[in-house]
Amino acid sequence: MNIDEPTLDALSKLLDKYHLSELTYQTGDQKITLKKEAPAVSAPAPHAAPPVRAPHLEASGTTIDAPTVGVFYTAKSPQDPPLFPLATPSRSAKSSA
Repeated sequence: MNIDEPTLDALSKLLDKYHLSELTYQTGDQKITLKKEAPAVSAPAPHAAPPVRAPHLEASGTTIDAPTVGVFYTAKSPQDPPLFPLATPSRSAKSSA
């Protein structure tokens, strides 16, 4: 094979310049393929977000502590009927209409 060093250097620079992983060069009956291995990329480890705590507020009247923040309970227990039908508009919706 008679591909000279300046040609190999030029081909190598083309691989880098255009971010190629493979390049094939052929002149006459001579053919060369340059391959570049992609660097191993490790995925970053997932980070768990710290729990968000609601600010402590003083409440008047009866408070109901839910075991999970952001969970809405429609009944006192799974066996009890809903506290109000979900399709019924609330008092504030009726009064603003």
